[in-house]
Amino acid sequence: MLYLKDKISDFLCDEDGGATGWNLAWFAVLAAGSGFAIDVSNARNAKEHLTVTAEAASHAGLVALMNTGSEGDARAAAIASVQQNYPSDVFGPVIANTASDIVVANYNAKDSSWSDSGMANAVGVTLRRDESTKNGVSTFLLDWVGLEEWTFSASAATAMAGTQRCSNTEGLFAQGNIQLRSHNGFGAGVCLHSNDYVTMSNHNVFDDGAYVTMPDLTLCAKCDDNDKNPGIVEAAYETKYIMPDIADWIERTELSFLDSGDSAIKDAFFEGRALDRDLSSLSELDYDTTYLERGSVVEISATEFSLMEDIPEGLTYSVSCAVPATSSTSNGNGNGNGNGNGNGNGNGKNKNKNSADDEVESVSSLDFSNAPLKDLAVITDCPINFSSEADLLGTLILSTSDSGISGSSGTTIGASNYSCDPLDRVTVMTNADVHMAAKFLATNLTLVIDGAIHLASGGSGNSDHYGVGIHTSGDVDITTHHNYYSCGNSSSEVAPVMGVIRHVTAD
Repeated sequence: MLYLKDKISDFLCDEDGGATGWNLAWFAVLAAGSGFAIDVSNARNAKEHLTVTAEAASHAGLVALMNTGSEGDARAAAIASVQQNYPSDVFGPVIANTASDIVVANYNAKDSSWSDSGMANAVGVTLRRDESTKNGVSTFLLDWVGLEEWTFSASAATAMAGTQRCSNTEGLFAQGNIQLRSHNGFGAGVCLHSNDYVTMSNHNVFDDGAYVTMPDLTLCAKCDDNDKNPGIVEAAYETKYIMPDIADWIERTELSFLDSGDSAIKDAFFEGRALDRDLSSLSELDYDTTYLERGSVVEISATEFSLMEDIPEGLTYSVSCAVPATSSTSNGNGNGNGNGNGNGNGNGKNKNKNSADDEVESVSSLDFSNAPLKDLAVITDCPINFSSEADLLGTLILSTSDSGISGSSGTTIGASNYSCDPLDRVTVMTNADVHMAAKFLATNLTLVIDGAIHLASGGSGNSDHYGVGIHTSGDVDITTHHNYYSCGNSSSEVAPVMGVIRHVTAD
């Protein structure tokens, strides 16, 4: 018995092999720590990969949206980008619901808000590796302690945002060349941007806070000499902005106002405006005004439109210069159908005549000298030559005529009292060139031109323009004695947005 006790005592006191137990304990601790490190690192890498994929997908979706204006194309491009960068056959599915996880909407940069109303200008993408996709990231060693998988999601959003430097209502924005002759002035807040290049003669003045931008400053021979063009060195920057297709913008605007496309542009224009209470001038032309609402389309001939001495506010006038294929005999009663159409059969006026005893010559162009235009839109196929008597305020005019738009000497377009109120802004769009004669004056005016624009001399006394935004797909040629000053207004949804792609806060 004593022998056995001695053996047991010796065994308990013997330190041989004690490190083995200690090492086993530490091995368990280190294995758990290594497992945690490996699994956490794996999850972090998977999350970063998912985030980068979401950012790339939102960018691809926005580019498609900008190119085609189609929300469907934007979603398709985003999905294709996800598949390319995070293929499902390798990593499993990461989109739970394409309708809710890929958002195409309007992003308001002022308050970082998202809305289904307004023109879509942003794409948000959310990718998931969680219960919704049944695709969590499996663990390796942490599975031993009951953590079978990591679950997470990643969101990213990209928006087409206006430049912080320039408002689209203040300056000259050309996809072609901007050419400045001499003795022109540009005040603070006025931007000149060409996606091609800017050229200028001497004696143009740029106040502090004016900007002249283009992709390559080396193409601007006079942009480095303040002696010849005071202020140009401080004003000139090298940059390239994203500019929408002008022809497409004009077409989208036309369809919006004629209720054949997205209503966003039309809604933005008519916001804050009201339907005129006095519609008698339309009633006198045998139009049924019963069902007219703010923004309603009134189809009318150019002849009748030019004879109206009072044009009711708050409506869209579809003015046609096209000669009817029918004979000149009266074959319609001129009664409207709620949109200003006169398509009935019976007795009444021919749309190209006032009456059988008061025949007038058909009008083949518009000069807007017959009546003031206020808070209304005119969509027309007529050529336009603005008369010096034209009086426009808070008006949008869009001409689809290939003859373009011109103005006679001394023409003023916009608020004659130099009003900078955004509701007083006049917008003129055309898919052809614009030529304005000498002493042209503009205030609170947006010109959107799928072509080139030429402004003759402002006169010896200078033409002072306030709040003018000119957008062209072609060249801008400004001769002499034009001064441009800012109204300080923010960008308008009715005008093209000259902007940049930005990653923004996801919805």
